[in-house]
Amino acid sequence: MAAYISIQPKDNFNVISYTGTGAAQSLTGLGFQPDLVWLKRTNGTSEHILFDVNRMSDTNKAQYITNGNTVSTTVMVSLDSDGFSLTGTDSGNTSGEEYIAYCWKGGGVVSEDNYDGSGNPDGNAEDSTVSANASAGISIIKYSGTGGGGANCWMGHGLGKKPDWQLFKVIVGRTGDWYDWRSDITSANYASNLNTANASSSVTTAWNSTDPNTTLFVVGSADQTNEAGNKFINYCFTSIKGFSKMSSFIGNGNANGPFVYTGFRPAWVVVKNSENGSTNHYMWDRKRLGYNVDNNSLYPNTTAAQQTDNEVDFLSNGFKIRNSDSGLNGSGNKIIYSAFAEFPIVSSNSKAGTAR
Repeated sequence: MAAYISIQPKDNFNVISYTGTGAAQSLTGLGFQPDLVWLKRTNGTSEHILFDVNRMSDTNKAQYITNGNTVSTTVMVSLDSDGFSLTGTDSGNTSGEEYIAYCWKGGGVVSEDNYDGSGNPDGNAEDSTVSANASAGISIIKYSGTGGGGANCWMGHGLGKKPDWQLFKVIVGRTGDWYDWRSDITSANYASNLNTANASSSVTTAWNSTDPNTTLFVVGSADQTNEAGNKFINYCFTSIKGFSKMSSFIGNGNANGPFVYTGFRPAWVVVKNSENGSTNHYMWDRKRLGYNVDNNSLYPNTTAAQQTDNEVDFLSNGFKIRNSDSGLNGSGNKIIYSAFAEFPIVSSNSKAGTAR
C-alpha cells in the first residue's frame, strides 16, 4: 500500500494565472499567504520577476532573472492571506496581458539571524534572516556578505535536512548571475546559472568545495555569493516525499524520452541540461492549457513568451519527456530538474493523483 503524505501540496505551493489590468488589483484563491512569488507574462516578451517575504520592506522588492540589476519597482504591494496585491505601474500587471504566478509558502514572518537551533557556530555571519517552512522543505534566506577572506561563512537554513537545490543572487550593490547549486552535481563547487544557457561549471570560491548540511549552508569568498557589504538572497529547497523532488535524469536523445519518477503528479517542473552550454532552462506548469503532450514551456533564462512545442507529459507519478531536443533530453547528458506537486500518488485525504 502506498504511504500517505502528511502535507497537502496545495497548502504549500500553488499556481495562479491572471490578466493584467494596468491598475491596482488583488489576486486571490491561492489558499495560503505566499512567501515567494515568481511572475511571468506568458503571451509576450517580459522579464521573470521574483518577490519574497524577506524583501517586502526593501525599496526594491523585486528581482529580475535575466537582467542582473535589482528591479526598481513597486509592482508588488503586499503578500496577502490568500494571494498577493499588485500596483498598475509595472510589467507584472500590464493591461490585457496574460500572466502566470508560481507561489511557495515559507515560514511567514522571518526569523532573525541564524536559524540553526543553537546560534551561529563561528560568529562570522550574524546578519541573516530566514523564512523557513521545514515540513515543505522551503527556506528563504537574506544575508549580508562578509567577503569570507578565504574562510567558510556558515548560516542556518532552517530545513532540518540537507538542501537539494539552492538559488543564490546578489540583490544590492552589484549585478550578477543567479548561481544554481544542486546536490546531484558531482562537485560542491559546481553550479549552473539560472539566467543563462551555460552548462554547470566550477565556481571554486562560491562554496569552497563545501556542501551544506542538515542545519547550515556555506558561502566562500566569491563576489556573487559573499562580497563584503552587499546583500544576498538564497532560495533553498530540499526534496519532500509526495511534494517536491530535486534530482536528475539521463537523456536518451529520443522523442520517446525518459520517464522521471517523482511520486506525485507535477504542478511545476523546470529542467536544464547540465552538460550543454547552449541550451535553455525549460519550465512547465499545470495551469496553462490542460492536456498531455501540449504543455507550453517558458524559458527562465530568457524573456521570451511561452513556447508551444510538444515536450512533456504530466503523469500521476512523475513526468515523461516527449521531445529529442538536446536542452531537455540530450543523449547521455545529465539533466537536472526541480518539480513540485499538484497531487501525490496518495495523500492524507486519500485523494489519488491521476495523469493530466
